[in-house]
Amino acid sequence: MTNIEKILEFLNEKQGYRKEGKKRLFEIVLSKGVVNQDATIEDCAEALRKFNSEDVEEITYNKEPDEIPDGFEVKSMWQGADGRMLYSYKRKENPEVTSHLDSAIEKLQEYSDSRAKRVHIKSDCSGIKVHSLADLHIGAHVKDLINTPDYDITIIAKKLNQVAQEINAENNKENHIFILGDLIESFTGLNHINSWKSLELHGANVLILAYELIIGFLESIQNLECVYLVAGNHDRITSNNKEDQDGDIAKIIAYFLSKKMKIQFHSRVLSVVIDNINYILHHGDKIFAKGDVADIILAHKKGDCFSVVLSGHLHTRGKKERSTQIVADDKKYRAYINPSIFTGNQYSEDLGFTSVAGYYSFENRNNLPRLFDNPLV
Repeated sequence: MTNIEKILEFLNEKQGYRKEGKKRLFEIVLSKGVVNQDATIEDCAEALRKFNSEDVEEITYNKEPDEIPDGFEVKSMWQGADGRMLYSYKRKENPEVTSHLDSAIEKLQEYSDSRAKRVHIKSDCSGIKVHSLADLHIGAHVKDLINTPDYDITIIAKKLNQVAQEINAENNKENHIFILGDLIESFTGLNHINSWKSLELHGANVLILAYELIIGFLESIQNLECVYLVAGNHDRITSNNKEDQDGDIAKIIAYFLSKKMKIQFHSRVLSVVIDNINYILHHGDKIFAKGDVADIILAHKKGDCFSVVLSGHLHTRGKKERSTQIVADDKKYRAYINPSIFTGNQYSEDLGFTSVAGYYSFENRNNLPRLFDNPLV
């Protein structure tokens, strides 16, 4: 056994020494007789590097399989030069965290392979465009309903890939992305009665997958200027919407997105001016959404430009008599219900809500918003 292998074995048994520097560790392993006299400080440095490096997944020892260190399992075995058997150990994965999640991530490979990388290209046009998405409900699993299309992780990835390809084909100078909440279906699995029956993922797994889906989508958009995200009622970490009204799941995802790109986040309302149009974004589930559009604008307006109020939540573009949707048209402002990426489940179908998936795009035309309704298949 080499000195490095002996040090690795020692560090596995005495894990507290992993925090020591290479010089101090060298003194310790010499004094304890762990290594031969020909050992060097660099042997200790290499052993520490292996233990502290995230990309090293296996360590070699000469122990018998029944002496496997905690957290490891046998990967392979062979006979050493001295005739003793050597075993290669790899770190165990946590099946509760990785099994279903890995299966879900594998479904994305077909679409992630075809994604274009986000780059800043020189545009032939001078256009600045806004693209507004709402209600992704990642983790929802819908199949074989009467009036509602199927929905799962593969379908979400396909729709987001379509959005990115359409945006890139426009060759805009700047692309701004709005996401109006409800990134996930449920963290607890108990948002509504029978929610657990129509879930593909929940808990930590849905949070991880939601981030992977969203960052992959955003990184494939060319000339991405900024992302604007508000939380939705499904983005809570509790089953009861009165216990978490800040959408902590969306907040967590926004935090990690901010490490990769420009992003603005608010749990309730964002007001931003883009190309001389004031966009006011909210999910649509809060009490103030039931009031007059003019009150929302007075509370959140920036500048003297035309205002556009955007909300999601109800998974439909139109107004229904039973709903409290806010749709308004005025010479100084408009309010729109954003189409949903999610097309619904048994709960929404029982309520009579059905619609075609899609997203909105806006551009400035004579300082007024020009709207594009983009259906998704």
